[in-house]
Amino acid sequence: GRSHLRHHRRRMRHRHDQQQDHRRARHPRHRQEGWRQAGLRRPFGLRAGHAREHARRHRLRPPRRPHARPDQQLEELAIRQIVSSRTVRLSEHIPTQWFSDQGFWVYDFALPVLTLHALYNHDGQYLKHWLEMCPMKQFTTLDTHDGIGIVDVKDLLPDEEIEKVKEQMYSQGANVKKIYSSEAYHNLDIYQVNTTYYSALGNNDKAYLLARAIQFFAPGIPQVYYVGMLAGSNDIALMEQTKNGRDINRHYYSKEEVAKEQERPVVQELKKLMTLRNTHPAFSLEGTIQVNSANDLLTITRTFGNDSITLHANLTTYDYTIE
Repeated sequence: GRSHLRHHRRRMRHRHDQQQDHRRARHPRHRQEGWRQAGLRRPFGLRAGHAREHARRHRLRPPRRPHARPDQQLEELAIRQIVSSRTVRLSEHIPTQWFSDQGFWVYDFALPVLTLHALYNHDGQYLKHWLEMCPMKQFTTLDTHDGIGIVDVKDLLPDEEIEKVKEQMYSQGANVKKIYSSEAYHNLDIYQVNTTYYSALGNNDKAYLLARAIQFFAPGIPQVYYVGMLAGSNDIALMEQTKNGRDINRHYYSKEEVAKEQERPVVQELKKLMTLRNTHPAFSLEGTIQVNSANDLLTITRTFGNDSITLHANLTTYDYTIE
């Protein structure tokens, strides 16, 4: 009985040593460099003659990779297909269309600058091109908690037009200055201009409402930032206090301010546009869009079934009608 017990204990100690050796061997330093290269002693329980062979065997074993989740596999497959496809151009907006075609929702960050370009230059040709090619399965924006992105219109505007519209933001905007998008205000993204959309349009109520009307007629579901909802202008005081350029578009509204701002005609008209966009059946994502542009006149028609609605806009006077 005693000899059997001693034999059982030796077997248990040997199994324990093997388990410990296996845990140590899985350590990256043990697999990649070996104990001798790492300056480590051999693990307890391995004889000196076996240590080098054990280290060599585990060092050559490829690292284990955890199983990817189904959603990760789908994302990796989508990325591989984009990279391998010879017909897909890897610019800022083409992957957006491709992902939308695969059923993914995307954001339209090109619309803000294209709309500014149309309103600054009284010409809707580039805006028309984008409205006809962008997907329905997207969220549209004119403003966010960050600045207005310039890089998103790469290949949608010629390079000289991109520089032109960026300079126009500074020259035609209200309290929009280059220094607000520089290192002096902790802005490390050279592709953004820090301003509210309302101030980018010179705090002009008519231009701002037309910009929102264009957004609401564009393909997708419109998203309105809270400062944009109240047609907020640049908050210079907050930006100077924090020295963060993006805070120019992050005003802290009190309850009293919110109530007061909603009495402004521009905000009341914006709310009417939002109600129209949310209730008219022609804005269905299953519908179609038709865009016409001639000189400074822009026409956008949304149709779904027997329902249709049309925006007629003058890009010079900023007057518009909806029928």
